[in-house]
Amino acid sequence: MADLQKTVLVMLPSEEEDKESVCLFNLEAKRVQSAKEFINSRFVGSSHGWLGILDETADPYLFNPLSETRIQLPTKETFPHILGVSEKRVGDSDDFVVKYIYGGSCVCRLMTAKELQYNLVSKAILNADPSSSSSKNNYVVVVIYSPESKLAFCNQGDNAWKAELNAKYPPYGDIMCNNNQLFALSESGLIEVWDIDSTCPVKTMEIQPSFPSKMAETWRSLRDLYSSRWYLVESSGDLLLVSRHVGEFVRDDNTPVYEADLLIDEDESLSDRVLFLGANHSMSLSAVDFPECKKNSIYFTDDYWERMNEDYSYGGHDLGVFNLGDASVEPIYEFDTRKIEPPPVWIVPSPFGRE
Repeated sequence: MADLQKTVLVMLPSEEEDKESVCLFNLEAKRVQSAKEFINSRFVGSSHGWLGILDETADPYLFNPLSETRIQLPTKETFPHILGVSEKRVGDSDDFVVKYIYGGSCVCRLMTAKELQYNLVSKAILNADPSSSSSKNNYVVVVIYSPESKLAFCNQGDNAWKAELNAKYPPYGDIMCNNNQLFALSESGLIEVWDIDSTCPVKTMEIQPSFPSKMAETWRSLRDLYSSRWYLVESSGDLLLVSRHVGEFVRDDNTPVYEADLLIDEDESLSDRVLFLGANHSMSLSAVDFPECKKNSIYFTDDYWERMNEDYSYGGHDLGVFNLGDASVEPIYEFDTRKIEPPPVWIVPSPFGRE
């Protein structure tokens, strides 16, 4: 068990057709380690080896797939925008009547469990490992919640989600914790930073990134062909802002239109570092400490939630390794179908690496 906890895993759908289950693929051993059954659940994050999950009724909890430890989090009814949730039988299924605040107004909608899951939380992260002796009683869970992509958090033992961050620039695209600091990336490009080493977070700064003119010009020229996703990653003491472009149009061979045009002179090397991006807490590891990983590479999974349910061409099929040196992409695991359901999620160990 100790060795597995220091190995990068990727959670994949199980090959067992009769079960709604997932398996853990060991990146080092190149084999499936185990399988777990999750009925009608949605995975909304992975952080410090723990999964963030919404159960079949959209109540959130943390789950460690190796120790099989479960930590219940405050219920869906306690999110800051929720006014009330009640179940309603519709045909053969149980749906939910949800009252919530959207755009400053009260909205009442009938939602399926899946719709409620997708409207409640888009990403969840931890500032520390809940099973660690040093953080067992003071870890913090931070989420991007509601259709407006706002921020909320809860401390260990809380009974409700709190929005006491004074977060001014929703919607937010990504969140990251490092050294008890929360970094939140607004879709406007601004980064807000809070000290969360207390029950009442304090905002310490706002960062406005700047980009080389050629890079900005290239992105503007291709914005009708690509959607962009942005990630915050701490790497060797630096804060990285990573842009990922998702093709909206493909050729007959399923390759994106104008993909090569996105590779520009300003691209930089990660040296011996490796990035893990997707629905997980974005992470940077050393290829020296994790030799199963290829240095100067980005390991990615699909988190294009907006289009994942449209058809097989969008969402759920993106899993691989991008090498920054030669701009090549390699698969990690071969699937029989182009759409992977549920979408893969990285399970990365503690950011302190192997001991």
